[in-house]
Amino acid sequence: MTALSPNRIVAYNLARARALRGWTQAEAAEWLKPYLGVRWSVASFSAAERSYDGKKLREFTADEIVAFARAFEQPILFFFTPPPPSHVSWRAP
Repeated sequence: MTALSPNRIVAYNLARARALRGWTQAEAAEWLKPYLGVRWSVASFSAAERSYDGKKLREFTADEIVAFARAFEQPILFFFTPPPPSHVSWRAP
């Protein structure tokens, strides 16, 4: 199996962080707004999370990852922690 890219790992952990908070995508977007300077739409948030196992890969910037850490009150390394093998469901192209 091919290793997950850092962007796919960040996408997985973005969804995980949101789930840990119990937030909807709209609520998470609102919490991110002060740190990103813009409010993501629900569609943008969904696309970012889906890039974990979807066909369209979302590339995250350093600014976005720092914003995630601040909004979700997690260390930056949280977003780079690979998922357990049982959650690696994506297929290489």
